[in-house]
Order: sequence, then structure tokens, then C-alpha cells
Amino acid sequence: MQTPIMYAQSSKQVDEYSRLKRAFIDKSENDKTGIPLVKAYLQKAKKENNYNEILVGYQYLVFFEENREQKLKYAEQSVRYALQSKNDGIISRAYLGKGIIYYFFFRKYQPALDEYLKAFEYSKQTEDPFLKNRIIYHMGVVKNYLGHYQDALDLFDETQDYFGKQILINKNPNIIFNNQKGYLNTLHQKAISYLALGELTLVDSLVKEANERTPTSSAFDLERAYFQKIKGILDYKKSNNRKSIEELNKALPYFEDDFSAASVSYFYMGKASQKLGKPALPYFLKIDSIFRKEGFILPEQREGYEFMIDHYRTKGETQKELFYTKELLKADEIFNNDFKYLSLHISKGYDTQVLLDRQKQLEKKRVFYYSLIGCGFLLIVMVLLLILQDKRKKYKSIKEKFAKLQLRLEQEKTQESNFSFSENSTNPSTLTLEEKRLLDKLHDFELGTKFLEKGLTIKELSYDFSTNTTYLSKIINTYKGKNFNQYLNELRVNYMTKKMFENHKYLTYTVEALSQECGMGSRQSFTRLFKEINGLSPREFIKLNIKRTS
Repeated sequence: MQTPIMYAQSSKQVDEYSRLKRAFIDKSENDKTGIPLVKAYLQKAKKENNYNEILVGYQYLVFFEENREQKLKYAEQSVRYALQSKNDGIISRAYLGKGIIYYFFFRKYQPALDEYLKAFEYSKQTEDPFLKNRIIYHMGVVKNYLGHYQDALDLFDETQDYFGKQILINKNPNIIFNNQKGYLNTLHQKAISYLALGELTLVDSLVKEANERTPTSSAFDLERAYFQKIKGILDYKKSNNRKSIEELNKALPYFEDDFSAASVSYFYMGKASQKLGKPALPYFLKIDSIFRKEGFILPEQREGYEFMIDHYRTKGETQKELFYTKELLKADEIFNNDFKYLSLHISKGYDTQVLLDRQKQLEKKRVFYYSLIGCGFLLIVMVLLLILQDKRKKYKSIKEKFAKLQLRLEQEKTQESNFSFSENSTNPSTLTLEEKRLLDKLHDFELGTKFLEKGLTIKELSYDFSTNTTYLSKIINTYKGKNFNQYLNELRVNYMTKKMFENHKYLTYTVEALSQECGMGSRQSFTRLFKEINGLSPREFIKLNIKRTS
């Protein structure tokens, strides 16, 4: 947690409040001796109905309080007083503070996001762009953790642009410092998003930019460590496992107060050690230690628990196998509550029901060991039969999807596309001239090939259309029913689908080449979006299309 941000008052107020503040302002975080001093400060602020200073007082109470439950109570009280102030800026800052408590101390992502959204609504009525962008940044961080990476990137593009400009135009050292922190933290979060999306080239460029733009001051040691962590993960993704462990080891000492960064580092050190044939267990045990103490776990770290369960099962250490089985069940409960989006997309080596069944078996210490082995073999046979049956069903389903897609593509080939509004649009006759102009521009854009340009941004397109990013984004959301990135990617995938269907040469391309051809950054992103839009993967489409044309 950072020391609360100060806001200016009249000179008389400043003298009095500064006098009181001097008694505690230099105390460290979680120093409870500061609490009585802050309460005296609060008493004066409440007596004078000075809501700005009331908020500052509660921010310091949160800063000095060790107990997270009490921190949340202070945050809730600050919101109640802020609402009485009728001041949008004060209310926005109070909701932001409450969201930060939910996020950093409880790891309750949805409640944190709810508070950030409230803060953002009030911030719209203020003339404080730094506050707005702080809130947008925090919303992006939560979306990152929940697995909504593309939505998070949209927010981080906005904060990167703002913080970057403020660094250049301001001369006040404190303002520059705050904006440098905001800019580098934004780059770090963007790198996390791109890692999850498999956009390794973009991660490389972000790491390079961060190295160039991070000041040498020790005040930025943590930011440097974050990018050392990103570099370590990137090395693992590129199979540079020894280098990965080396980079992550260098970053770890700086994560003493950031258990989430430490946990992620331990996970990838364990994964890299596995690849090198070295002991991975110590790293995964550290992840569990953080989980038990802080309640923090990410869906990808599930793999570490599966490793530990297998390890202790192989060693015949039943009690430890049972213990980590229970830990994994607790983790699954968190994933189901907080990570619903991600839990649908991760591969689970141990299904929750299987874990529950295994837990019962271990607790009862069933004596019919050999009969269980026989049942296990029978289960394997049954699973194999089910897999075979499932494969047949899937192949039939894929053929049906291809047939529907083929019919659609043949119809589109013989019919000229007509301009149409989305379901969300109003009657075209009610459109303003500017809306009609932009929709016509989008129609021309769809008929052209500019959307194939790699790295195309809404900012660039807004410039071409002689409008601003906010208004164009609103038009796309309203009349196309999706955000800019979804809209752009759908155009690219549909374009490449038609090319593959109509021109046999594209069927000889690799998936990587197809993704590059339509301007997308990675094979993984292209494959995922192709399947979402068309119902089958590029390889499935190519295979069936070759059969069709042969």
C-alpha cells in the first residue's frame, strides 16, 4: 500500500492540519502507534465537516492498521463520509480506496471491480484526469487476474497514453514521479496480458521499452524487478529454462511485500526446473505456503498441486497426498467463484469430482487396495472407449459445422454484401449525420483491406476517420455489438476464411502464415478466434476443405 495522496487546503487549514499530521506522517506502514494520532486528526476534520481531510484521515488509518478486516471497516466508513460530502472527487477516491482493500488484502476480485466501477462513474464528473486513469488502471489489473486479457489491454492502452504524455508535459518532480510509476506499472500489466495471449514478440518489445524508460533511482527497484520477472517467464516460454530461473531468482528478493509476484515467480521456477530434470517440489511448496497464508492462487498454478499429489502418491506418503488434495479442492473453490472465465479454459489434470472421490478414499484408508487397482484398469478401458466414442461424435459435429460454414460461404460468394446495422442499433432514420458518416466509413473499411495491417489501432483508425477514439469506440460498440479489437479480429478471421475457401493455395499455408497474412500477432490468437467464429479450428477447416476440393 502507498502512503495516502495529499490534496491542498487553505493556508490556515494547512497550518493546523499540517501540525497534527507531522506527528504521524513519517511513520511506517502497519505502525499501530500512528492510529491514535490519526484519530485526533479525524476528530478535528469531522468537527469541521472537512470531508477532504476526513478521507485523508481514513486513508492513514488503513495505512497504519495491520488487521485487514479493520482496514475494510475504515474504508467503508470513508465511503459513508465521502457520500455526505456530495463531492464527486472525494467520493471517487473513497470508492477507489475500498476497491484497493478488496483487491490487495482480500483478493476478492469481483467486489474490487465493483468498487472501481463506482469510483470511475463519480470520476467522470471531476476535472482530475490522474484520478480517472488511476481507476482505469486498477480496473485493468482486476480484469487481467480474471482472465479478460483483451478487455484489460483496452484499458491499459488508455492509461499508457495518459501517463506517457504527462511525463513529458509536467515539470513538477512529484507529478513526474507518480506518472512514471503509472506508466511502468501499465507496461507491466500489458506484458502480463500479452504473455497470457501468447504474444511473445509484443512482450519482448515491452520489456525493452521498460528497461529504457525506468529511472536508475532505487525508488524504482520494484518496477525493475517486475520486468525481470516478465523476462524470466518469457525465457521459460522460449525454452531458455536455465536463464529463466536465473532471472526469476534475481527478481524474487524485491517481492517481499508482493506475494502475488513471488508466487508467480516460484511457479515458473518450478516449471523450468521440471524441464531441466531438477527438483521442482520446493518451488511448488512455496506456492502452497503463500496460498495458505494469503489465500492467493492462480488457475495456472493448479499444475503445481497436481505435481505434489502425484509426487507424494508415488512416494506412498498418504497423509501428504491427502493434505495437498484438500488444498487443491480449496483452490478449485476459489477458481469457481472468482475465475469463472478462466476455469472454463484451463485444462484440469484432476477434475474436482475426482479429487473429492480421492479425498474420501484416502480418509477412509480403504483396505481393498488391489481391487481398486483392478477397478482402475477397468476405468481406463471405459475411458478409452468413451474417448473413442467422443472422438467420433466430435468428428461428426465438426463435419456438420463445416457443412454450415460451407453453405454460408457459398451464399456470400454469390450475393453482394449489403450494409446493415447490428441488432443493437436504432432505426437508421434516427441516426445523426456524424453517426451516418462514421458508419459509412466503417462500411468502406470492411470492404477494403486496411484491417489486415498488423498493429492497427483504434487511435490510427480514428485519425483516418477524422474523429476521436472515444466516439469511434462508442459507435463500434453500439452498431457492431462488440469492442474495437473484437470487431477488427472478426474482420480478419472472416477475410482469411473466405480466402482459404476460395483459393486452394491458402490451404497449403501453415497456421502461423495464415495468422500473419491477416495481420494477427500470433498463431494461438488466430486459432482461438477462428474456432470461436467458425466453430472449428483452422486445421480442421483446411482438412475438410481439401477433401471438398479433391
